[in-house]
Amino acid sequence: MLRAAVSSSDFVEATSIGLVMYDESGSIIDCNDAATSYFQCARSDLLGRLIIPGVRLQNKDGTQISNDERPGIKSFREQRVLKDVLSE
Repeated sequence: MLRAAVSSSDFVEATSIGLVMYDESGSIIDCNDAATSYFQCARSDLLGRLIIPGVRLQNKDGTQISNDERPGIKSFREQRVLKDVLSE
Protein backbone atom coordinates (compact mmCIF):
# COMPACT_ATOMS: atom_id res chain seq x y z
CA MET A 1 0.00 0.00 0.00
CA LEU A 2 1.32 3.41 -0.97
CA ARG A 3 0.77 6.18 1.54
CA ALA A 4 1.45 9.83 0.99
CA ALA A 5 2.34 12.16 3.80
CA VAL A 6 0.14 15.23 3.62
CA SER A 7 0.37 18.01 6.15
CA SER A 8 -2.80 19.46 7.60
CA SER A 9 -1.95 22.84 6.08
CA ASP A 10 -1.68 21.21 2.63
CA PHE A 11 -5.08 19.59 3.16
CA VAL A 12 -6.66 22.87 4.28
CA GLU A 13 -5.34 24.66 1.19
CA ALA A 14 -6.24 21.85 -1.20
CA THR A 15 -9.87 21.52 -0.15
CA SER A 16 -12.53 23.34 -2.13
CA ILE A 17 -14.44 24.11 1.07
CA GLY A 18 -13.85 27.55 2.52
CA LEU A 19 -12.26 27.16 5.96
CA VAL A 20 -11.85 29.99 8.45
CA MET A 21 -9.91 29.58 11.69
CA TYR A 22 -10.58 31.93 14.56
CA ASP A 23 -9.37 32.49 18.11
CA GLU A 24 -11.31 32.50 21.37
CA SER A 25 -12.43 36.08 20.84
CA GLY A 26 -13.92 35.28 17.41
CA SER A 27 -11.20 37.07 15.43
CA ILE A 28 -10.11 35.39 12.21
CA ILE A 29 -6.52 34.13 12.49
CA ASP A 30 -6.27 32.23 9.20
CA CYS A 31 -8.25 31.01 6.21
CA ASN A 32 -7.72 29.06 3.02
CA ASP A 33 -7.95 30.20 -0.60
CA ALA A 34 -11.48 28.80 -0.95
CA ALA A 35 -12.62 31.10 1.86
CA THR A 36 -11.07 34.14 0.21
CA SER A 37 -12.85 33.22 -3.02
CA TYR A 38 -16.15 32.83 -1.18
CA PHE A 39 -15.81 36.21 0.59
CA GLN A 40 -14.28 37.78 -2.55
CA CYS A 41 -11.43 39.45 -0.73
CA ALA A 42 -7.77 38.96 0.11
CA ARG A 43 -6.65 36.91 3.12
CA SER A 44 -5.15 40.08 4.62
CA ASP A 45 -8.61 41.69 4.51
CA LEU A 46 -10.07 38.84 6.59
CA LEU A 47 -7.35 38.44 9.21
CA GLY A 48 -8.22 40.10 12.50
CA ARG A 49 -11.89 40.62 11.62
CA LEU A 50 -14.59 39.12 13.79
CA ILE A 51 -16.12 35.98 12.32
CA ILE A 52 -19.56 37.46 13.06
CA PRO A 53 -19.12 41.18 13.73
CA GLY A 54 -20.74 42.33 16.95
CA VAL A 55 -21.66 38.82 18.09
CA ARG A 56 -20.06 37.24 21.14
CA LEU A 57 -21.02 33.83 22.48
CA GLN A 58 -22.25 34.19 26.02
CA ASN A 59 -24.16 32.34 28.70
CA LYS A 60 -27.68 33.36 29.73
CA ASP A 61 -26.22 35.33 32.65
CA GLY A 62 -24.14 37.43 30.23
CA THR A 63 -20.76 35.90 30.99
CA GLN A 64 -18.61 34.83 28.07
CA ILE A 65 -18.74 31.15 27.14
CA SER A 66 -15.45 29.44 28.00
CA ASN A 67 -13.37 28.00 25.18
CA ASP A 68 -14.18 24.45 26.33
CA GLU A 69 -17.92 25.13 26.11
CA ARG A 70 -17.91 26.66 22.64
CA PRO A 71 -20.23 24.54 20.48
CA GLY A 72 -17.61 23.67 17.84
CA ILE A 73 -15.00 22.63 20.39
CA LYS A 74 -17.53 20.73 22.50
CA SER A 75 -18.86 18.89 19.43
CA PHE A 76 -15.36 17.90 18.35
CA ARG A 77 -14.36 16.79 21.87
CA GLU A 78 -17.55 14.75 22.40
CA GLN A 79 -17.54 13.40 18.81
CA ARG A 80 -21.22 14.23 18.29
CA VAL A 81 -23.36 16.83 16.59
CA LEU A 82 -24.76 19.44 18.95
CA LYS A 83 -28.17 20.91 18.15
CA ASP A 84 -29.91 23.97 19.60
CA VAL A 85 -27.03 24.64 21.97
CA LEU A 86 -27.66 28.37 22.18
CA SER A 87 -31.44 28.05 22.61
CA GLU A 88 -31.32 26.05 25.84
